[in-house]
Amino acid sequence: MNKLRLVASALISTCIIAACTPANKDTKAVVTDSTKVKVQDTSSSKADIIDMYASEHDAEFAVDAAEANLVLLTLNKTALAKSSNATVRTFAATMLAVNEKANAELKMIAQPKNIRLSDELPTAQPLLLQILNSKKGSAFDKNYATQISKNLSKMATMMKLQAIHGMDNDLTAFAKKTIPVLEKQFKDINRMKKGI
Repeated sequence: MNKLRLVASALISTCIIAACTPANKDTKAVVTDSTKVKVQDTSSSKADIIDMYASEHDAEFAVDAAEANLVLLTLNKTALAKSSNATVRTFAATMLAVNEKANAELKMIAQPKNIRLSDELPTAQPLLLQILNSKKGSAFDKNYATQISKNLSKMATMMKLQAIHGMDNDLTAFAKKTIPVLEKQFKDINRMKKGI
């Protein structure tokens, strides 16, 4: 009788998760034991990354924030290697240090939650980096400033949404702490653009 209740409970939990999952995503619920259910996104490469017990939104935020941060890290390393403009190099070095610290902190938050963060750039980014690398001099600096602005804007939007809608306290606190840092970086970008 207890086994029947356990199986029925697991089946009901799976049905509830399936019913609550947005219809535009291919997801599956996997019962890992009598109390835990894993939700996996099978519609994209994130199925390999999202393997956790936190909410799907929080896990996607962590994965997306890590990818966006990786793009910023790569852009800043490229600027340090290619730019001859002192203002750009100083900005890139400062941002690189901030982004490395944020990346390490996000990894520390994600690991105990079983959220695996990618070390690879998102699909579209290598092409943008090729275009950036093909530029020289002030054309490179202007393109770098444009790319950094776009990526910081994307990151700021993610952080603000997580700060408002996040369910995981650690990830929400990370987002709230990161927003003022991003706002400062926007001000720094505007100063940098004047020096290009």
